Amino acid sequence: MFMKNRRNVQLAQLIIQLDLLRDELYEELLDHCGSRADDLMRLLQNSENKREIFTKPIPSNEKKAYIGLLEALFLSAANEKSAG
Repeated sequence: MFMKNRRNVQLAQLIIQLDLLRDELYEELLDHCGSRADDLMRLLQNSENKREIFTKPIPSNEKKAYIGLLEALFLSAANEKSAG
């Protein structure tokens, strides 16, 4: 039933792509920082100066724009992979 709604499928696919991208970025961070990657993540997440940036919710009137940008990013990356 929920698969019939195209937007639900698109959102689920976008979440999966974000999860994969997160994994790729974390692997890159590990390459650069080694075992200190988790320490850096924790430091930034818990930093008083950065807390507002990382925990600030996206305003609901801007969510569609953010989703559109993410979709464009993933389409561009997919095209780049298939071309190269």
